Amino acid sequence: KGQLMDVFQAIFILGLVVMLGSQLQHIPLAALAGILIHTGYKLINPKEIQNIYKIGWDQFAIFGITLGVTLAFDLIIGIGVGIFLTLIFHVIRLRSVVKLFTILFRPNVVSYAEDEDDSYHVSVKGYSNFLNYSQLKKALDVIPTGSKIIVDLSLAEFIDHTVMEHLAEYEENHIRRGGEFEIIGLDTHASSATHPLSVRFKGLRAMGAGLKALTSRQQKLQNIAKDLAWEFDPSVILFVKDFESFHLLRHKTIDRVYNRLIGTKGDYKLLIEDVDLHEGEFQTKVTGQATFAVIDLPQHIPLFTLEKEYLFDRLVALAGFDDIDFQNFKKFSNNFRLKGENEAEVREFFTASLIQFMESYPQYRLESSGKQILILGKQRHLSGNELSELISFCEKFILVIESDNQ
Repeated sequence: KGQLMDVFQAIFILGLVVMLGSQLQHIPLAALAGILIHTGYKLINPKEIQNIYKIGWDQFAIFGITLGVTLAFDLIIGIGVGIFLTLIFHVIRLRSVVKLFTILFRPNVVSYAEDEDDSYHVSVKGYSNFLNYSQLKKALDVIPTGSKIIVDLSLAEFIDHTVMEHLAEYEENHIRRGGEFEIIGLDTHASSATHPLSVRFKGLRAMGAGLKALTSRQQKLQNIAKDLAWEFDPSVILFVKDFESFHLLRHKTIDRVYNRLIGTKGDYKLLIEDVDLHEGEFQTKVTGQATFAVIDLPQHIPLFTLEKEYLFDRLVALAGFDDIDFQNFKKFSNNFRLKGENEAEVREFFTASLIQFMESYPQYRLESSGKQILILGKQRHLSGNELSELISFCEKFILVIESDNQ
């Protein structure tokens, strides 16, 4: 609406100039000068200058030099210098002149509808700035009003102020229309300032010490921890070996974990954390992100894996491969693939109440290592709302198995 209003105002002013140009000559120059002074003050008033400085020193430098050149020479020259300086700063960030212009022609946005709850995942890769923002905008504009949108910037190496500003505006408008909007993947990016709209980039500073302020997602996680009386630790821990006992991760390397939520539910300890990992090396290296939940158990349980079953899995099961089914629970057996080393113990653990509970949560993958249960949802970092749902699932799961053990 704001952009349409700007266009309407521009058309209205153009129409007045064309139709009433001769009448404009009768306006006193003093009145025109007053309008220009008032407009100029609004553009460079102290609060606006302070706000630009908070966004980052690079934005402040561009603003100051552009203003000085405009006053010394001409408005057009000032705008040209401002654009040139912006390009220079981007070349410094990208470390390549070629990259700056090749990003115009390379698609860097992937958007798709996720399986459930009218949710859309929009992933941005590489570099996102004012030159190729149109690609991201096109992907967002085709998503239906009222949908749930997750913008994932974890694969983006550089996001400039213009993109951050437009995403903030889009978020406000989308939420006002009844939708949900959340940006994820910025928690390990460094920023040029603490302002939420400042430039974000990956680098050595982004590995821990370079983070100057919590992102909006981290603030949500911090509030969740506060409400639950849990501990929240955003610090980055490298090369974690805690997951080696889980079959799911036996061929994967955990590069780092961060945003750790630590709490308890009765005798059970819960740990939820963001994880960056990879599989393979060099040319075959594949990276990924996820949010894991780990429940420490006070008692030993059988080893098993439980995951959503697809058509190929059913064909494999028909060929005689392991898949523990329950004849009295067709929905569970059709929706899940359950495997375990000791089938009798697994069947004893999966009571009727636990099976009925899990039938409502086909989106989660569970794996037991005997003393711990690993829970995985989507193959990406979860949004704040999704993480709240994961915590709720873990707490309900604990209540079910506690009830079964009594």
